[in-house]
Amino acid sequence: MTSIDEIICIVTELCRGIVANPNSIIIKETSTLHTINLRCYSHPEDTMKLVGKRGATAKAIEQIGEKMGSSLQMNVRFKVEPTERIQQSWLEYKPNADYLADNELAILERIGKLIYDDGVTVNAVKVANDSTALIMSSDVQFGKQYDKELETDLTTVFEAIGKNNGQNLYVEIGNSL
Repeated sequence: MTSIDEIICIVTELCRGIVANPNSIIIKETSTLHTINLRCYSHPEDTMKLVGKRGATAKAIEQIGEKMGSSLQMNVRFKVEPTERIQQSWLEYKPNADYLADNELAILERIGKLIYDDGVTVNAVKVANDSTALIMSSDVQFGKQYDKELETDLTTVFEAIGKNNGQNLYVEIGNSL
């Protein structure tokens, strides 16, 4: 699986975690020399969950994709499209056989491994209390500002996933465990 395929799989998993109808998620990808365009088609009831308030969830997914794509020197664009534009394809759609049913920690670790360089150890752990923290740590950090932006984007997406699953999730980025 190429890194572009891995980015698409992770974005698909994030989207499926947010919605009530996960099997209706269709990600169409078109790539140019330096850009990966991902269009997400979903069940009509789920479109606003993917967009989020003022577009926050869709923007966070795009920013996470951008950070994963930076290791490939690729820009990642993410857009939620109305299903009417893909109605015929949707009717013929069969879920991909390699649908990844990862849990939150596995997805978080995969995101970290795509963002941070090869050879960097990335760990994710779950800490249970009133709300659940998913903590991603690595042996290196890009800097406080970069890590804070990534933490905010990941928290936005995982809060939406948690809300869909009756959990209160947030993400923290820290030094290696």
